[in-house]
Amino acid sequence: MAVAAPNLTYFAALPGGSTTVFTGVLYLAGLWVANADSVQRTIQITDGSGKVIVPTVPVPANGMLPLEAPMMPLTGLIAVPSTGGVVTLNAWGWSTWPMS
Repeated sequence: MAVAAPNLTYFAALPGGSTTVFTGVLYLAGLWVANADSVQRTIQITDGSGKVIVPTVPVPANGMLPLEAPMMPLTGLIAVPSTGGVVTLNAWGWSTWPMS
């Protein structure tokens, strides 16, 4: 059984507030959040309807938070970082089922 390479990727700095990362169906492979500030920030990840996928978790000051989500099916992906700073989000996955 072969697995196709991910065909969706998102990489951007996110200010505080809600940001739509993906719309439509996706199979999430993973994501990581980086915080270059000297103050801890938080992030919450939801699907397109607001269902919590990752509850509000801390992103350490000057640190990184890796999160695995092997082929998690979602409809939309929204990132909600804390206000007062900027975090960088990198997310990747597939737009169709990757197993053949």
